[in-house]
Amino acid sequence: MKKVSEFSVYMLIILLLTAFAACSKVKPFIGTYEGVTTTNGKIKTSIPGYDQAEIIIPTESNNVTFEITKGSQKNQIILKQTAGDTEDQFQTTGTINGKNVAFEPFDISIGYGDINFKIQANDMSGTFDDGLFAYNYSYNYYQSLMGASVSIRMKASGSAQKNKK
Repeated sequence: MKKVSEFSVYMLIILLLTAFAACSKVKPFIGTYEGVTTTNGKIKTSIPGYDQAEIIIPTESNNVTFEITKGSQKNQIILKQTAGDTEDQFQTTGTINGKNVAFEPFDISIGYGDINFKIQANDMSGTFDDGLFAYNYSYNYYQSLMGASVSIRMKASGSAQKNKK
């Protein structure tokens, strides 16, 4: 009888440890976050026979809302920007490692006037700390045609606070 109860205690401990290990590490990060994203950058143009031009894109701040949900894999989240112009919204998947998160590349729209095109942001990362999500990413665009070229380099960073429910 003693062996059966000892075995039962060990099985209970194993089940509890397994249950704790299976708990998702992303649950504390799930929710709605509101904050501000700041962007800046530069445009370089080069046309044969003319001086190269560089235009500094001034710093611009925009309000953002992020919806963070659980992904389909372990330690995975889905980040979706849901506020702002439709062209500014994006969705990407990230992998949590402690308080840090690395995101997969995603498309973002940029444009001037009626000209819009999508480029890829491929280095978004962030940190979660006590309900605050701090993040940064960059995106680049380069086009060359018959010797003339244009290069756009943008950086974005910001922070968003988790809404309390």
